[in-house]
Amino acid sequence: MTNGIGRWTWLRLLLGGVVAFILIERALAFTGSITYVPALLLVGALTVPVAFCAFLYSRDRTPDVPWTTLGWCALWGGVLGSVLAGRLEFDTVQHLGTIPVIAIGVIEEFAKFVVPAWLTVRHGYSKEMDGLMLGAAAGAGFAVLESMGYGLTGLFFSGGNLTFTVQLLFFRGLMAPATHIAWTGLITGAFWSAWHRRSLRRFLYTFAGVVILHSLWDGTGSFTWYLVLTLVSLGWLFERVHAIARRTA
Repeated sequence: MTNGIGRWTWLRLLLGGVVAFILIERALAFTGSITYVPALLLVGALTVPVAFCAFLYSRDRTPDVPWTTLGWCALWGGVLGSVLAGRLEFDTVQHLGTIPVIAIGVIEEFAKFVVPAWLTVRHGYSKEMDGLMLGAAAGAGFAVLESMGYGLTGLFFSGGNLTFTVQLLFFRGLMAPATHIAWTGLITGAFWSAWHRRSLRRFLYTFAGVVILHSLWDGTGSFTWYLVLTLVSLGWLFERVHAIARRTA
């Protein structure tokens, strides 16, 4: 261990988060006290994204990006990404009366990308994996805030149905690595390559490919298609991680 994080830290984070979530959910179910709701939403939305980012971080033995920087990137990437995406989507609806699925993909991928791109340029990190990790962190922050919003909305519109809310958080938690985390990680990794190697074509292709995946995800309601898109997104992400590892070995 040379990067300050153990190889199995991600598993401890995952198991700890699951245990915490179960304890909070049981306390909420037993007491009916709404004071447990914020903790339920936070832990339910946070556990898988944090564990998955820790898993990716542990794959790089000599990262340039400190884990504290990744934390700040997750915070501001999530907050500014959510605010920017929400504003742009609102403006689009105001002008068009509706918003095409492809426009949602373009807007959200651009919004999530702003903070990690700025950090990549500002600090001049030396490896593509550094750019990928910054993107993954920003995507994780965005996914956490979005899942909390969906969880709260689901709890409200289901009339306080705790089972529905838990299932919603569970599904979104499982899907986070294959959606926002993978997509923003891929885009920022390709941006690092474009910035350092002047390979703009790969960045444009990657951005376009991610927008297509995002649009297909938003446009489907089929479990089979979700599974296919999950395999494609994670397969693409891990292909990049292994390619980077081979170059730096």
